Amino acid sequence: MESKIGLEQQVKDYIRLKNYNMAVKLLEECGHISFDSGIAIVECYYNIGDFEKARKVLRQIVADEEINFGQATDAAKWARKLSNRDLACSYKKTRVAVLGSFTTKQIIPILYLYAWVRNIYLDIYESPYNQIQQEILNPKSGLYDFKPEFVIIATTHRDINISTFPGNIDVAIKDEVSRWKALWDRCCKTFSCRIIQHNFDIPLISIFGHLEPIIKGSRTNILNGLNHEMILQCPRGVTILNFDRIASYYGKNRWYNSKYWYLSKNPFDLNAIPLLVRHYVATMAAAMGMSKKCIIVDLDNTIWGGIIGEDGIQNIRLGGSGSGEAFIDFQRYLLDLKNRGIILAVCSKNNEEDVKEVFINHPDMVLKLDDFSSIKINWEDKVSNIVEIAKELNIGLDSCVFIDDNPVEREIVIQMLPNVAVPTLSDDPSEYINDIERHSYFELIEFTDEDKKRSEYYKKEKEHVKLKNDCGSLESYYDSLGMIAEIRSFDLFNLPRITQLINKTNQFNLTTRRYNENEVKKFIEDDRWFTFYLKLKDRFGEYGLVGLMMCLLDGRQVFIDSWLMSCRVMGRTVENTMLYYLFSWAKENGYQIVHGKYIPTQKNKVVEDLYKKMGFNQGSHNMKDGTDWYCDLQINSFEENPFIVLVQ
Repeated sequence: MESKIGLEQQVKDYIRLKNYNMAVKLLEECGHISFDSGIAIVECYYNIGDFEKARKVLRQIVADEEINFGQATDAAKWARKLSNRDLACSYKKTRVAVLGSFTTKQIIPILYLYAWVRNIYLDIYESPYNQIQQEILNPKSGLYDFKPEFVIIATTHRDINISTFPGNIDVAIKDEVSRWKALWDRCCKTFSCRIIQHNFDIPLISIFGHLEPIIKGSRTNILNGLNHEMILQCPRGVTILNFDRIASYYGKNRWYNSKYWYLSKNPFDLNAIPLLVRHYVATMAAAMGMSKKCIIVDLDNTIWGGIIGEDGIQNIRLGGSGSGEAFIDFQRYLLDLKNRGIILAVCSKNNEEDVKEVFINHPDMVLKLDDFSSIKINWEDKVSNIVEIAKELNIGLDSCVFIDDNPVEREIVIQMLPNVAVPTLSDDPSEYINDIERHSYFELIEFTDEDKKRSEYYKKEKEHVKLKNDCGSLESYYDSLGMIAEIRSFDLFNLPRITQLINKTNQFNLTTRRYNENEVKKFIEDDRWFTFYLKLKDRFGEYGLVGLMMCLLDGRQVFIDSWLMSCRVMGRTVENTMLYYLFSWAKENGYQIVHGKYIPTQKNKVVEDLYKKMGFNQGSHNMKDGTDWYCDLQINSFEENPFIVLVQ
């Protein structure tokens, strides 16, 4: 077989000769390709009209490679071309404004690229150079016409005007933070947007040498104080991007390039832009409910070294020194993810008894079987097992990350399940954590009690399934759960979780309308809106805030704007209790008609007939705007749910 380099060169030669079909025939033999060859392949697929394959290759090489500025710029051009062919694709659209105290023109196309890779279509507004305050405070600025949903405030340490040894350091720091906070408040109130604000990078210049961090009036100490105070003063709706951490990750000795600054007001190395932009997009994706929820791991040579079925428990590499220690650290990393709310699952081709012996008897195992919410250990293909895991956990495939040391297994999953994220793993297990971390799959903007307990919720689901199988009928199953629901009006205390649910729920979501915290807060304060949330508990424990409804009131009519519920409690008649509560409230307050709407998406087909099942009459219908439903409360009534005790 010819070398991979030789095959890649032949592909390029065929493309140059516009013999795209011959180039395609060679693609399967190339395996993992370099970035440059990948771009050539994208061009090939594009020219023969296979835009879906062109998208897949471009996304793969951009997501999987740490590319430089020039490569990212080239890829961005192809992303723009392909986006013009993406009319049938499912993208989330949003408007983002970039306000920079430095030159940001070079960031814009790369921001578009990385958002496109994450299935986000951006409409981008770039402010003039160093006009942050003017754009936010001037109602006639372009920002006001644009009406952003996200605002990136891109700053550096050069924007701080506190001199070394100010008269009162604490006052100077608080005054500086107040200046930024005033801009945040104005921006949030005007646009109901989410702000992504840089913290301040700590430059390498050290006037006081190694005493720099402890000298109270030093530049380092002042910037550290500012960064800490910004976090303390950060209101809801503002995310502080750890700009200093990103600079450190890149390497500050490479990050700072004075020549770029003095020539073109670029404060950092151009090749650092793709890294910075990945963090912008990960933060936006988190705010839009697009972060990953579940990490599915292989076992052999993934969480321990060796093959348990061949090497036996005594000979696998786990603990001690070298790679065995690296596997221990990787397990600790997975456990940390689980403890912060990421679901763990196993997908392994193995004998189940061999695997159980490792988990139970190996003294260096960090992870336990109970840490996994779903376990598939068999000899079936991994694609089928991953599909079953997602189905069992009631999550979408696009919520999953698959980790496997075997490149063949990874490639099969990439080809068969394109919505599953599959990072390339290094041959060295000491790099596994970095291989995952650099993708920012699990970025978040809020950390709620529900996040901490997510793994517990999915464990309880197993108990629910067992109980359901043991019961003779659905009615006896519902009755045996002993469900109690608490319904309350929206409040500020639960605002983070309410907003999180609005932006992350896809399946039981009738309209899939997304709102940020500032918008939800306005609904709370507006008498024209009736809002409530539902918390649920049963014999297995508490599930927290799992459902909500938002209704616009108009005359004697109630219009359900948003009705959604966590997938964790689907199939337990919770929707009946929610509708009963709405109808009871509406009747008591003199309303006659309740209107509902179903807007179809790729993920909410499960509620397509919900209004019909609930006794609503169908109104207008079209493919674009969905289906309208209505219910006359003077004619129709809705019975109280016998399986859930309602507490108000």
